[in-house]
Amino acid sequence: MLIQPPAPVPAEAAWRDELSTANASFREALDASPDLDPAVRAIIEKNLADIDHAIAEIEQALEQNPSSAMLQKALVSMEQQRIDVLRTLTLSSNPG
Repeated sequence: MLIQPPAPVPAEAAWRDELSTANASFREALDASPDLDPAVRAIIEKNLADIDHAIAEIEQALEQNPSSAMLQKALVSMEQQRIDVLRTLTLSSNPG
């Protein structure tokens, strides 16, 4: 008999929604900035990819050690960093 993983708690679902919303807003802002220097765009994309890579590595480590408070805190911190970066970039791309 397989044990099913626990369902996401409401806070986790809200966190994922927040990340999804921040990502969508950033993509819209990026798409609305066709004059953005390609080198700057590449740097932004690389930095986001680096954060995503760190998140993926922490998630893999959590699969091996799901009770690790340190890894759980690291994951929350990296996800918050991604949201903060997306929001900062989105706000800085808006005119005004």
